[in-house]
Order: sequence, then structure tokens, then C-alpha cells
Amino acid sequence: MARILYLAHDTPTPSGGVRTIYRHVSILRKHGLDAFVVHAEPGYRYPFATSDAPVLAQRPGLALRRDDVLVVPENFPLENLPQVPGLRCVVFLQSWSLAFQGLSDPLAWERLPVRRALCASELLLEFATDFLGLSEARLAPDAVDPLFHPRPKKLRIACMPRRMPEVAALIRDLFRLRHPLLRHVPWLEIDGVSEEEAAALLSESALFLCLGRLEGLGLPGLEALASGCLVTGFHGLGGREYARPDNGLWCGQEDVPDCVRKLGAAVDMLQRDDPRAGAMIEAGIRTAAAYTPERQERELAAIWDSWLREN
Repeated sequence: MARILYLAHDTPTPSGGVRTIYRHVSILRKHGLDAFVVHAEPGYRYPFATSDAPVLAQRPGLALRRDDVLVVPENFPLENLPQVPGLRCVVFLQSWSLAFQGLSDPLAWERLPVRRALCASELLLEFATDFLGLSEARLAPDAVDPLFHPRPKKLRIACMPRRMPEVAALIRDLFRLRHPLLRHVPWLEIDGVSEEEAAALLSESALFLCLGRLEGLGLPGLEALASGCLVTGFHGLGGREYARPDNGLWCGQEDVPDCVRKLGAAVDMLQRDDPRAGAMIEAGIRTAAAYTPERQERELAAIWDSWLREN
């Protein structure tokens, strides 16, 4: 049986990309496929993994077989892919903005021994074909974990500032300056915690400031919708797949003044129990409900079934 080897970064901090790799491997093994996560260092395992996906190590030297399939993140050093006759390579595209990060020459995409891509969103599917020239790109949708669900709310503004820490601080300070009567509303930065902790904090927060930037999809925004938060902020481009006027007070990308105004409006709506806020929250929950683990499993398994049958 062919092995499916998902290469993953040895990151000690929470990473949505690595988390998704572990989930893919768990799904494929559930369907009887010989899938593994591959880290660089022996004995390393992603410390925030919630699955029992088995792990192999690249070093000191992973013996590859002719029928193996390598699944490689878009920001790996793709020019150094092993040259093994018959070895098949798939790019796992979770970010369009990092597509050149692992290359010494951006034009190397024209020479890479890769023609297939797993894409986490419709935007990435389009990017893989229109810009990277990959002939066979398939949508492997991301999923919102059931951990993210509505709970009794606290009036506070939650955010995940990792992508835009300076902008997050600027919005906070401008919010307090422009809305002096709302300075009592706490700010909560969710960063460096496990998925379970993030879900608990987000699900108990009434508002979420979305700080998406150069996103392939933007899972935090979806998780906030699933958690029953009133969402405002930036979809980060990839979030256009789910961000609509009926499910959030979305702003133009990095339009900080508009974001500050809409954040104030969101707090005001919640404090007045405005029915428009409830309608947006319900619409957000319905939107996020389309991104189920069941859908992810069904579509991912179908992709690999077709690919492995072809060759």
C-alpha cells in the first residue's frame, strides 16, 4: 500500500496549518490508508495535537519508497523535494501569500515536480490553477471543530492578534478614545493557547474582532461565527468565502477607522439587545455550520480515493 506522507513544520506554538495536517492524517487512516505526519526531528510531535496521528521523522534520513506520496505545505523548500523515480508530490495549499516563502526563485513553480494540489478554500483553488499552473487542484475544505459553539456570553471583545498585533493595539486605543462610554468593555487577546482553551474563551465572548490578513480562508472568523459571537473586522481576503453583510459588521481590509466605528456600533447593539445583532449572530452560526468535520472527511477521502486509483 502506498504511504501518504504529510510533511509538517516543527512548530512549538499553536498553528492552524499543522493542526489541519494532523486531522488529514487521522481521517485518511480512519479510511484505511497508510498516512503519516512527517516532522524534521526524531521524537518531535506537535504539542497541541488532539489526534493520534502517527509521526515519522525526516532526520537522519527517511527512506522513501517509489510508491510514496509526499504532501508538502506551500511554504516548504519545494526546490529540494527528493528526486525518487515514481515518487508523487502534492502541494497542500493553505496560504496563497506564502507560496514563494520556501523558494529561492519564484519562477521555480514552473519547474517543480508537482502537478496536484489540495486547497483549503475556493480562493486557494483558483490561485493554484491561475497563478501556480497546477493542472489538478482539488478543494479539501477546512472544518470548524465542534468545540466552537455558543455558550453563555460575557460582554467583552475577543481577538486573535497574532497576524496584526500593531493594528489590534491601534484599534483598541482608538476604540477607547472614540467611545469613552464603552471603556468598561474588556478586551481579551487569545494567543498561545490550546484549541480547547481558545474555544472556551471565544465561545464565552459576545464580540469578536476579526484580524484576518492575507488569509487562505481565515478559520478564526469562522470559529467566531460558530461560537455565536457578533463579528466585526477584516476577512483577510480568504474570508470572503463566508463573510457577508448578514452575518457580521465586516470592514474593508485594514480600514481601521471604519472598524473602530463598527466595533462601537456592535457593542451598542448588544447592550440595547437590538434584534439586528441577534439576526447576525444566527446567520453566522448557519454560515459556519456548512464547515463540518463530516464534510471535510467525506471530501478528503473522496479525493485520495480517486488519486490513488489513478496511479
